Amino acid sequence: MPLSAPPLPPAFAAGITRANDNAVGNVINAFFAALPSLARVPSPHRKTFLRDIASRCIAMNGWRLPLDADDLVERAKAFEQWVAADGLDLITELPLVVERNAQPATFWRGRIDAVGIPRSASSPGARIRIIDHKSATSSTPEWLAFWLAEAAAYASALPPSNATKDIQVHLILSSQILTVSSVLRHTQLP
Repeated sequence: MPLSAPPLPPAFAAGITRANDNAVGNVINAFFAALPSLARVPSPHRKTFLRDIASRCIAMNGWRLPLDADDLVERAKAFEQWVAADGLDLITELPLVVERNAQPATFWRGRIDAVGIPRSASSPGARIRIIDHKSATSSTPEWLAFWLAEAAAYASALPPSNATKDIQVHLILSSQILTVSSVLRHTQLP
């Protein structure tokens, strides 16, 4: 599902390398984790706050990155429009430890970037969203297997509920939300 922010130009994607990909991801995750805390800030001040937080997230990582605060603010606006249209409340950076294999005991240790809880969870068709923000510039199959395994482990660790759990990948730089079902339909995974 495309979001309202346009994808960043190809020159931007060329600026993301193996060397700085982690830094770009850290900036994006730090910035998007702050969004729910600003949900009730009045509009005239909100953009200023978002721009300031984005600037600080970019500055803190120590890498010269191919994005600026305005890029992040534009993507945040598009993401928040999607969240509002779907009637979700967000919980961000939810820590989890999930058993991956019993023998030998191995675990996923991490944080769910965002969990979207439907405001009317009791309504038929309510869907809990496990949202993983990614800095990748496309949904290439080599990334998808890892993303889906990680997100599926997180989904299985959440308590049972009457709502369906959707796993969604938010490709921030290409301004898309992919659900597991559309990801599997559009790629050739084994």
